[in-house]
Amino acid sequence: MSRTFETVSAACGRVSRAVFAKAARRRSLSFESYRIADEVFLKGYRQATVARHAGVSRQRVHSVCRELLEEINKHLQ
Repeated sequence: MSRTFETVSAACGRVSRAVFAKAARRRSLSFESYRIADEVFLKGYRQATVARHAGVSRQRVHSVCRELLEEINKHLQ
């Protein structure tokens, strides 16, 4: 059994590209949401930094990341 992540911060920069791609495809993320999640889960940027990069609120970044984290954990179980 693979390890799952409790929080977005725990998964930050530690998710494999294959798992990320499958989870993003299942959630049918918009381009903006995909870019936000990519910067957090694959590149390892903090959520506040990504919010500034993308020009969106921290709540929006957190919402996107929590949604995708649920899908990532489903895949890892």
